[in-house]
Amino acid sequence: MRSTTWIYFRDYDDGTVYHGGKQGGRKVISIEVNAFQGGLDAMAKKKLISGFTGAIAKTLGLKQADLVPVYIVLRDVPTIDWGVFGETITLDDLRNPAADAAPI
Repeated sequence: MRSTTWIYFRDYDDGTVYHGGKQGGRKVISIEVNAFQGGLDAMAKKKLISGFTGAIAKTLGLKQADLVPVYIVLRDVPTIDWGVFGETITLDDLRNPAADAAPI
């Protein structure tokens, strides 16, 4: 479901982060993943969370025991709420396209 999974990263400076209602919390990164409902099972979601967290830890040079400053939100979006080329599309359309269907 890669063509219908949208991923957004956002880096927040420490001056825009609040902890306990006070400004100056530690710098964080948020990741939002929007995917077709049913496109990612529980194992795939855990793998995404682990993979993103590990990649950010490696990029930041963090040790294995360090907390990784990343918040991840996975959103399952009903297919009726996705518009693709002017129409709605289903998981079955993606998983079992017509033989002559153009790639999305």
